[in-house]
Amino acid sequence: MPPKSQRADKSRSIEAAADNFKTAVWHFVPLSVTDKVEEDYAVYLRDLRTRNHRKKLSPEEAQYVRSRWLRSQAMMRNLDEFNRLIDSCDRFVEELTKIGKQSILGTRAALKKATTHERPSPKIEFQPGFTPHHPPLSNFEYETLVGGPHVLGARLLWWCAAATNPKKYGYSAGFSHQLWTEPLWFTEKVENNWLKLTANQRTLTLLQQAVEFCFQYKDCSESEVPPEDGPGVAGDFYWNGVHVELSRQEFKLIKALWKQQNKYRDVQYIIDEAWEEAPNTTKATVQSCACKLGKKLAGAGIPVSISFRDLAVIITTDLAE
Repeated sequence: MPPKSQRADKSRSIEAAADNFKTAVWHFVPLSVTDKVEEDYAVYLRDLRTRNHRKKLSPEEAQYVRSRWLRSQAMMRNLDEFNRLIDSCDRFVEELTKIGKQSILGTRAALKKATTHERPSPKIEFQPGFTPHHPPLSNFEYETLVGGPHVLGARLLWWCAAATNPKKYGYSAGFSHQLWTEPLWFTEKVENNWLKLTANQRTLTLLQQAVEFCFQYKDCSESEVPPEDGPGVAGDFYWNGVHVELSRQEFKLIKALWKQQNKYRDVQYIIDEAWEEAPNTTKATVQSCACKLGKKLAGAGIPVSISFRDLAVIITTDLAE
């Protein structure tokens, strides 16, 4: 075991890295989509069609391509700030690794543990987790695809640290460029009849939460770190370290809903899943159970809500777009 003085120095180092991230103010400059920007996009689109042998894009493809291009243009105006962000992430992960707690982040990010021979470099304990192949523009869809908001927050922290030295983490040399062109850094909104892209505060919040979670549990053993978010076993539900005990029926209901968060599900499907022993259960019974469950989660400060629309039901968080 290192001498007390060395342990104290490491403790102060990771505390400084966490404080540096918590107190930082990120100055991402908005992008207003002016006529000049539209002209530049038209040139880009012509080049794209030429490379694709003039294949015409469907309306959905055109909307996706345009949004991805605009968000990348917004980031190009903010690369200095992005580099400052990834440097802060790298510093924190480095300090977390020095105190032997990289596993808190890797587990939170749902990364696969690497054997000694699988490690991309000696100090990296996990295999790389990659960004989605066709990343959705919606925050909710992106989070669901990755594994939920807190998994995404931890992945973002891991990805940002990796962007400073991709090879060390098992990524290709172009990973930094790939990361800053992901669609999750900026959001689009209309102001005074002009489309404007501004920093996505949701993404920055998830990053912040990941840093806070790792720092909070840095002195805990692996068994003391809370499990991943969602239904656990035997009536347990977890959210960002908060634990709530549910009744048998509440637990079955949230397990059925949790399989596909942020999407409406047919109420009959939920009855079949959560009330399999009582197939004649009515929508009113489901609503009553959902109301009790919602109040219990809200009472614990967990931002999860359940709502109904006609014969469909959805579970969401208050951080929806």
